[in-house]
Amino acid sequence: MKYAEALQVISPMRALTALKIEGKQDGAYIHFRCPECQEDAVTKAYGDKKNIWICTKCKVSGHIISLAMKMQGLEYEEAKQFLLEKGRVPVEIDRELELNYTLEWCDFMEKEGLDREVCEKLEIGKPKGQTMLSGCLAFAVLNENRKKIAYVGIKISTGKPVIPKQFNPETACYNLSNIDPDEETILVRDMLDCAKLLSEGKQAISNFWLPYLSIKQLELLQSITYLSVTGFGNHTNEIAINLANMHGGYHRFV
Repeated sequence: MKYAEALQVISPMRALTALKIEGKQDGAYIHFRCPECQEDAVTKAYGDKKNIWICTKCKVSGHIISLAMKMQGLEYEEAKQFLLEKGRVPVEIDRELELNYTLEWCDFMEKEGLDREVCEKLEIGKPKGQTMLSGCLAFAVLNENRKKIAYVGIKISTGKPVIPKQFNPETACYNLSNIDPDEETILVRDMLDCAKLLSEGKQAISNFWLPYLSIKQLELLQSITYLSVTGFGNHTNEIAINLANMHGGYHRFV
């Protein structure tokens, strides 16, 4: 497995545990003690720069494989294999989420041109009451077996994504369970863009704002015959290569 693929597959928290390093997750970030100065070091749990770490004090940096080399006294390939065996992203348990938000229509959704009926059907809306997604446009997330596994959101005031740390966005594709795999499907990075396309009556899915497609997501896309990809900017070439290697159907970039 190549370096970039290995960094996708390895779970930072599981890798740190295997290296006997205590990590504490705060949103998309994981904090742990720097192996050089014992001050605060940080890595991303998912998304851009996942498994790339830096110390906020001494500025030493590296990736999770080089950290394993240092901590375990291993060569590069040995360290990579060690982490692939001990620190793979865990398989999601197919269990229904024991949480249900009451979601309501709001002015933001009207302004963005979303379709009310589509949003009600897909459970998109502003949560009532005090929740971790207060002030957000929330999306109910179903897995490929149509079980609700999470809620994610967009801060209405800033447009910033909000992903609960209990949910790993690399393990699912938003709206995948609702599409006809034989009809053209549009893959976008941004969840709001996805909601807009769905409001226009188009088939659309999202990878939860990630700048790449994880191995699991590439596997999930195998069922789609016609895939169009848009909205990934500078990350498009990498995605194109990965799709060419793993996706057996027709795909195009627009």
